[in-house]
Amino acid sequence: MEEKLKRAAAYVRVSTETDTQDGSYEVQTEYYRKLITSDPTLEFAGIYGDRKSGRYMKDRPELQRLLRDCRNGKVHMIFCKSISRFARNMRECVATVRKLKTYGVSVRFERDGIDTDTMQGEFIFSIMAAIAAEESNSISQNLKSARNRALQTGRLWHQPRYGFRHNSQKDWII
Repeated sequence: MEEKLKRAAAYVRVSTETDTQDGSYEVQTEYYRKLITSDPTLEFAGIYGDRKSGRYMKDRPELQRLLRDCRNGKVHMIFCKSISRFARNMRECVATVRKLKTYGVSVRFERDGIDTDTMQGEFIFSIMAAIAAEESNSISQNLKSARNRALQTGRLWHQPRYGFRHNSQKDWII
């Protein structure tokens, strides 16, 4: 009986015009096309790529198309350069990877050395997710603290609203 090949795809993303100018998008695309097509255990399922910020997964059309294709059984494995190329928000990243796992889809983050199909990769991914979540929480707390200190000393925290501007003392002027 013939063994069924895993359908593998890659997700590539560049977030700035500089990334695009450096040819990063094209380099990632070509690298993953060669990587997948040269592996006899894999069937090439495509390259999905966005040329925009990674802050929110819902705002990236190609990533959303990839996730739909995974849900519909068209993709069994995703290759991605790094966790930060896949998602900037670790909470969202973890939830997505967990959801993909329920579809039988694994994710391989090459630079991070993580393959969610292995016990070790899943363990490392979980640890990194916990660290990233704590880092995000710490940044949030630091920003709240800085804002409160600024407000207590009478300094402005936000940019002037419509119809106002700052003077040299950073007061709002109509």
